[in-house]
Amino acid sequence: MDTNTTRQIICTAIRDTLHAMNACKDLDMIIVTPDKDEVLLSYGDKALRVDIQDIPEEELPRFLIAKINYEQKMTLNDYQHETLRTGKEVGVIESVMGMCEEIGEVVGKINKATFRGHDADVGELIDELGDVLWYLSITAYNAGVPLESVAKLNLAKLKLRYPDGFDIERSKHEEE
Repeated sequence: MDTNTTRQIICTAIRDTLHAMNACKDLDMIIVTPDKDEVLLSYGDKALRVDIQDIPEEELPRFLIAKINYEQKMTLNDYQHETLRTGKEVGVIESVMGMCEEIGEVVGKINKATFRGHDADVGELIDELGDVLWYLSITAYNAGVPLESVAKLNLAKLKLRYPDGFDIERSKHEEE
C-alpha cells in the first residue's frame, strides 16, 4: 500500500473515531493531498491545510488530533466538562493519588531521557501530561472549582509575586 493510501486510511479512521466520540462535530472531512505532504481538514465553512512532511505514520493520528483540538480552541472549562464523561464518579482522594502517580510517570520519562540515555519520546510525554491534566481537572471538579479559574488565579498570583518576571532573589524571600 502506498503512503498516500495509508495516510488517507489513518485520516478516515481519525475522523470516524472523533465523530463516534461525539467530538469535533464541525469536522467534515480529512483528506490527504495525493503526492504532497499535506492534509486538508474541513470544518463547516473553514478549511485548514496541514504540512505533514516530517510526520511518521505512527505519529500522524496524535499530530492531527492536536491540530484539530487547536483549531477548535477548547477552553479549560470545556476540557473539564469533557473529563466528567469518564471521571464524574472519581472521588477527591482517588483523583489526587492518581495525579501523583501520573506526575511520577512524567518524572520517570524525563529522568530516563536526561540521565539514562533513553530516547526522548514527546508523544509519550504528552500522553502522561494529559493524564496529569485529567486528574487535575477531576480534582478541581471535586473541589467545586472550574479549571479555568484555577489557571487564571494562578497567573494572577504569579503576576503579583513576580511583576517583572521570575526573579530568583525575590523567590528566596517569599513565604512558604
